[in-house]
Amino acid sequence: MTEPEHIAPLRQTILELAVRGKLTHGESTDEPASALLARIQAEKAKAGKAESLPPVKTSEQPFDLPEEWEWVRFSELGTLERGKSKHRPRNAPFLYENGKYPFVQTGDVAQSGGHIKKYSTMYGEQGLAQSRMWEKGTLCITIAANIAETGILEFDACFPDSVVGFVPHPLIGNVDYFQYVIKVAKSQLESYAPATAQKNINLGILQKLLIPLPPGGEIKRIVAKVEQLLGRCDALEAKLRSAREERVRLTAAVLAGVGNGSGVK
Repeated sequence: MTEPEHIAPLRQTILELAVRGKLTHGESTDEPASALLARIQAEKAKAGKAESLPPVKTSEQPFDLPEEWEWVRFSELGTLERGKSKHRPRNAPFLYENGKYPFVQTGDVAQSGGHIKKYSTMYGEQGLAQSRMWEKGTLCITIAANIAETGILEFDACFPDSVVGFVPHPLIGNVDYFQYVIKVAKSQLESYAPATAQKNINLGILQKLLIPLPPGGEIKRIVAKVEQLLGRCDALEAKLRSAREERVRLTAAVLAGVGNGSGVK
């Protein structure tokens, strides 16, 4: 790898290996994903939030999983809901008067680099009244304009219905793994968007999306391993960018020397 642009495919390969169970190994103390899922379903039923989604057929499974993993539909693993921005037009000035509530939009998610630390504007009290506040740690997924861009909130914020929020069930807790899955599934999700001027997908597509669910203990190991490898990618990319900038400076110096006839000393 000689150019910074070569690092992006490497990052994607790391994520794909991670969600296929190729970066880590199960441990004998791990609770199987089937048992974890059963506990989640029991808690949802007790709270009156049980869902009736079609079972995952073998023919639907895009690839084989390690023995202790399970294919699960996305909405079975936590809270998955669209943001709210009821008022039209969305840019009505009164919504933003005396703004103090962060309002995250699709562009903020797309430009976040995976962690949303900035926002473009703030709602006031009237803006908040027609919206909803999501907690720090929510995974944001865009479903309009930019399809399946993701970012994890670093602060409590509102967002419009062009963004879906996902909060994993407390028995799972870790949200980073699900961001990896969406990044891997991005091209698949984009293919569901109709060929219109404003591309979009509906919430139902995300609800039924198949998620490869590892045992709870392995989720933590996957996230730790991916963070380690992506950190190395970041360092390598920075090194390659620095080397390219040095080549550009050196080339400019050589050409300047040739141009004024002085040569390089």
